[in-house]
Amino acid sequence: MKSFKNSQQEPFFLSVVMPVYNEEGIIEKVVRNFYDKVLNRFKKKEFILVDDHSTDETFTILKRLQREYPDIRILTNSFNRGHGPSLMRAYHEAKGEYVFHCDSDNQFMAEDFWPIWRMLKKNNLELAMGYRRERNDPLYRIIMSNALRPFNYILFGVLCHDVNAPFKLYARPSLKRILSIVPQNTFVPTILMVLSAYAYDMRIGEVAVRHLPRLTGKSFIRNWRIIVFCWKAGKEIIQFKKRLPKSP
Repeated sequence: MKSFKNSQQEPFFLSVVMPVYNEEGIIEKVVRNFYDKVLNRFKKKEFILVDDHSTDETFTILKRLQREYPDIRILTNSFNRGHGPSLMRAYHEAKGEYVFHCDSDNQFMAEDFWPIWRMLKKNNLELAMGYRRERNDPLYRIIMSNALRPFNYILFGVLCHDVNAPFKLYARPSLKRILSIVPQNTFVPTILMVLSAYAYDMRIGEVAVRHLPRLTGKSFIRNWRIIVFCWKAGKEIIQFKKRLPKSP
């Protein structure tokens, strides 16, 4: 484990939240990267991993890592609840002054946290978002994401590079406001949270980050399920608009 002198540590409390499901092939690398390259540089820290009732060796690997890294917290779902509720559970459990979310599939690089952190602190932002500079995803996933941009602009007046990218950093007071209106069982939490931030007129910034191809595990969105996903996501986004604060 790497160690840092106190002078090199950030004097803040950072929570990293990460939903996990059947990632035995890569989860150890992901956890070690984020702990050693990000969390270990903070004076106070916690790494919240929500195991969504994995059926492989993911949970066993997490428990072993927890013995090595004392600030890891493992939450387990008694049944497979899905990515959305698992992520929301992690957000609600987080206690840090700043809360950062990344998915567990090793498609993002831990080092890219730091440009987002510097932008948020320098500009006193409430939300800093990473957007995928060059997406390494199947074509249907790229088409789906591109379709969300005009959809969100027409409905909400929101136009950002990559609303659904799982690489976002929140300041605690702003996250608390957002969580107060986003349902805990949401299907598309990342999208609804960004829409909430814009509705509250929060200070938001975007930074381009690297994106890697998925080499292990399986995405829950694939093949014909993309049609179901788009229908469910669109329906939830439209319904969510009623919960948002009205623009002055």
